[in-house]
Amino acid sequence: MKIKIGKINFNTIQNIIYVVFLIALFLLSTLFILSRFKTPLNIMAFNVQSGSMEPKIRVGSIVFIRPTDQYKVGDIITFRSRESIKNTFTHRITRIEQDPDINKLVYYTKGDSNPNEDIAPVDRAMVLGKVFLNLPLLGYPLAFAQTQLGFILLIIIPATLIIYSEILNIKSEIVKALAVKNAKPVKAVSTIVSKVTVTETPVKTTKPKRRSSVAK
Repeated sequence: MKIKIGKINFNTIQNIIYVVFLIALFLLSTLFILSRFKTPLNIMAFNVQSGSMEPKIRVGSIVFIRPTDQYKVGDIITFRSRESIKNTFTHRITRIEQDPDINKLVYYTKGDSNPNEDIAPVDRAMVLGKVFLNLPLLGYPLAFAQTQLGFILLIIIPATLIIYSEILNIKSEIVKALAVKNAKPVKAVSTIVSKVTVTETPVKTTKPKRRSSVAK
């Protein structure tokens, strides 16, 4: 049994690679924005760098969070550290109590793989949001993209190459359009000339009538 394999269309393969590259760049850029800035959707992304929530959330994962009006026991939340607002933790709420000193609800949290609860309770103002999505392994490229070298290699250079490629494509399309536009009058003239036909009309020649003369 012979299997026929068609010819490889390199243009199609190139287009597929280009589309995949664009999607990857878009996703990475979106993750970078969500990890650095607040968005109108109030969604943020964080890179998991420790195994305190394994096996539910593994090292190198990305967690997506958004704030909610109410948190309950069992929710996985991301909150800021008391020591530094730059540091964040993602742990599960184990219990909720009313703090008499500040007259507010506080959340006691714990990592799933940790033997004990976190030492200090979490105030509501420190909570950034509840985890609603967890994507494994994507944290590694995001962590590299957050460095200066990674930002240049993974975002700036690819974005520049894509913009340059699109400019070349636009320029090529403009050149083609101008060439077609300039070629149209020539085609019109040739069409008119081809339709004109020269017809010869026969010239009628009349012979002069002979006059008969009668001799008288």
